[in-house]
Amino acid sequence: SSVSSHITTISKQKGIVYFDVSFDDKTFKVNILIININNYEDMIKFGEKLGALSFPNMVITMEGDLGAGKTTITKDFFSLEQ
Repeated sequence: SSVSSHITTISKQKGIVYFDVSFDDKTFKVNILIININNYEDMIKFGEKLGALSFPNMVITMEGDLGAGKTTITKDFFSLEQ
């Protein structure tokens, strides 16, 4: 069987890209937040806040060069689960 997919309703507001992705008869809302973090302290705060705002089945992806801070954010993200 084949899967039919397409993207609709693309908009961008204040650094967030919103769009809908449809696979066969199901539509999913997708939001992409693009941020730049300029220092280590802000990176830690962001990781903590992201962890506090997360919910089950939430998908978070991070992209950046080696040493950009992806691991630091992830460590602070999980530090709140104790």
